[in-house]
Amino acid sequence: MKTPAILMLALALSGCATGQRPSVEWIAVRDTDQFTDKSTCGVTVGSFYTGGSVFTASNHYYPYIESVNGELRVGIRSGGRFKIPVGDVQLRIDQNPA
Repeated sequence: MKTPAILMLALALSGCATGQRPSVEWIAVRDTDQFTDKSTCGVTVGSFYTGGSVFTASNHYYPYIESVNGELRVGIRSGGRFKIPVGDVQLRIDQNPA
């Protein structure tokens, strides 16, 4: 009697073992500073992708890349509707130092 239950449980959990991760799509983000009226454009990722819209989750951090005056900036931004400070962040890309 336990064998069918174990078999059903194994089949139900086998979908978790596929190892496939959802594809990450980089999106363009345009922003205008409310004090200086300076516009920036960069790219970032999100957590949820639905038919042309991308959403981020509160209390999660996302990579962000932008070009300002010919200088490439790489960093982290918080997600969600209300942004929270990220503090000091160290990034390590490939074998380069942090």
